[in-house]
Amino acid sequence: MARPTSVEINKQAFMHNLSLARQKAGSAGLMPVLKADAYGHGLAELCRWVSDDDSIALTSIDEAFVVREQGVNNTLVLLEGCFFVDELAWCAANNVEIVLHSSYQLNDLSRFCQRNANARHLSVWIKFDSGMHRLGFSCDQVGGILSVLQRLDVNLCGALTHMACADDITHNQTREQLSRFKEKVLLPYSWPKVSVANSATLVHYPEALYDLVRPGIMLYGGSSDVRKTGQALGLQAVMRFRSQIISIRSIGVGESVGYGSRWTSARESVIAVVAAGYADGYPRHAPDGTPVWCNGAIVPLVGRVSMDMITVDVTDVPGVKVFDSVELWGENLSVDLVARHCDTIAYELMTSIAKRVSRTYADR
Repeated sequence: MARPTSVEINKQAFMHNLSLARQKAGSAGLMPVLKADAYGHGLAELCRWVSDDDSIALTSIDEAFVVREQGVNNTLVLLEGCFFVDELAWCAANNVEIVLHSSYQLNDLSRFCQRNANARHLSVWIKFDSGMHRLGFSCDQVGGILSVLQRLDVNLCGALTHMACADDITHNQTREQLSRFKEKVLLPYSWPKVSVANSATLVHYPEALYDLVRPGIMLYGGSSDVRKTGQALGLQAVMRFRSQIISIRSIGVGESVGYGSRWTSARESVIAVVAAGYADGYPRHAPDGTPVWCNGAIVPLVGRVSMDMITVDVTDVPGVKVFDSVELWGENLSVDLVARHCDTIAYELMTSIAKRVSRTYADR
């Protein structure tokens, strides 16, 4: 028998969130973001849950291989483009669109087009840096880039950019980015398609939906608003991270729990040991008080997270016993709440689940 630590992925919850994204997108098309193994949920499975009409956004060609191995023929978009010029031929032959964001990629594309007769089958997006200053050409370079592409026998898909602060509606940068992108990229030039909106932009800026939206975290039930949980936004948790209590003990006043004796009891307490630790993907830096769901109640983490175990204070929850189920995050406990306690984000928690954790997919 395996350890009781497990993850359940709920298809109905994913489909609910996908439907909500589609509703908010209106007439815009959907490009669900399934990069990073579908945010830790399992790319090989979730890519088969997306509508045939939707494009799928990925990070790199190795993820595209996974999707094609499942027999999924949706258009794929590599958000970081190709890392090596040799990857371009496979993309051209397999309906994979690439994003160009840097001059070296434009140079690779030029060399590829000079050497390959099937270059016209290659489809490219141009990413512009509207103010996030991570990836993308300067918005002042549009004319020069389009001139290069016109000399190459490739299909131009459109222009895209990415918002840095759309999850915080009090921040001015989003409107500044949208204005800069519109003024310098969209108005002076004609584009087949335009894609701007991630989850947060889709939720908060309906005027910026354009032709294709790229929902990511919202598909998995995570929040795209710094002040709200995913549940508060009408989303459902797709991942349920669970384990069991494997030991219970009573301790007196002034006794400590765990490595370094970080937490000391101020009263007589009942401590439950849960079979889940940082080797399973639970954050080692989780502080005392991080919420855990047990027997219908929220109980606090006490003491340091160990490799294979955590300890929780169940003093105020009557009837707790060994083998009781515990939820670390999921439908009963928002991953956003856990993330806030740990000074991180739901994205990191979701993508950190270890390979040794058993994974099941439920259609419920």
